Amino acid sequence: MYTFSLAFTPFLLLVAASGSLLGIIWGALPGLSPVMAMALLLGLTYKMGTPVAIIFLLSTFVGANYGGSISAITTNIPGTPDSVPTQMAGFPLAKKGQAGLALGTALTSCTVGSWFGTFVLIALVSILLEIALRFSSWEMALLFLWAVSLAGALTAGESPLKGWISGWLGLLIALVGREEIYGYERFTFGSMHLLLGLSLIAAVIGTFGIVEIIDVLSEPIPYRLPEKVGKIAPLPREFFRYWRSIIRSNIVGLLIGILPAAGATMSAFVSYGMGERATRKKFSEGDLEGIVCSEVAGNSNIGGALLPTLVLGIPGSAGTAMFMAALNLHGVIVGPMIDREQPGLLYFIYGCLFVANLAMYFIGLAIIKPAVKLFSLPREILFPI
Repeated sequence: MYTFSLAFTPFLLLVAASGSLLGIIWGALPGLSPVMAMALLLGLTYKMGTPVAIIFLLSTFVGANYGGSISAITTNIPGTPDSVPTQMAGFPLAKKGQAGLALGTALTSCTVGSWFGTFVLIALVSILLEIALRFSSWEMALLFLWAVSLAGALTAGESPLKGWISGWLGLLIALVGREEIYGYERFTFGSMHLLLGLSLIAAVIGTFGIVEIIDVLSEPIPYRLPEKVGKIAPLPREFFRYWRSIIRSNIVGLLIGILPAAGATMSAFVSYGMGERATRKKFSEGDLEGIVCSEVAGNSNIGGALLPTLVLGIPGSAGTAMFMAALNLHGVIVGPMIDREQPGLLYFIYGCLFVANLAMYFIGLAIIKPAVKLFSLPREILFPI
């Protein structure tokens, strides 16, 4: 029997801590995204009980979303695609000896965003379940078309046509590979290398990671991160002075999370861009508010993305798609009937998110100083590793 309190049993708390630590480490390693972590751990959960698998994967997912900011801020290489805006605002601060404060701000932002997304998920699920029972294929198709159109308009600012073109080009690129239901090959042109589609991770790491490594290798004396950690946690009054950006980023992350397949990457970029326009600052010169915009939106996106996943059976992001696959593996079918077919499961998932958020914060706080020390190694040694 699933209950909210089940997530707080000692064994599941230990599982959540392990998943969170694994997720943070995984997210901090460039190229190993939350989605990849969950995909590889999916098989591991097969022999776990359903409650153990759920809390383990959710904790890994939440932890990995913060982990990406560690390498983004300290090495200028994003650990995850959604940490690219964090990299742009945070690495200049690390070069000034404020890596600890930048990481602490990122962690606090992740926690605030995660809690907001969790509470909104709890508030809206029961309402959306009633609406979802009336959905048919026409409504589903309209939802996808609306998602691409709205996402294009949000990302392009004053030139929505460019955003829509980019959105539909992105959809076209996403079609490359083998179709998931019937296995039909689309736009592969007979190449075996395109059967699995085009990897977002490879594109992001190639664009940002390889470029940074080449820049370092071209320097006569490669730059080294200052070993001084300094302050690691912003005071509440220091953090909440960005309250406008916090509120705006929470809303952006939540709304984009609800859009099918939009994900945390789009949330972080849109929120970062809106933050720059609203504050008239250039975050790339090094600004804690840029980190707040990126990380709050990227983590409030989790609660938003779980809404269509649990209620409609349509994943709101790639990470929630992996979570839905794990549920299916354990015989749990998500969708409008979830509350009737699996009584109490939604409440257990809420409890798991509470535990995962707490585990991410306390474990993340404990590893900030070791992370800065580790990444202050000479970059000509660190990068090849």
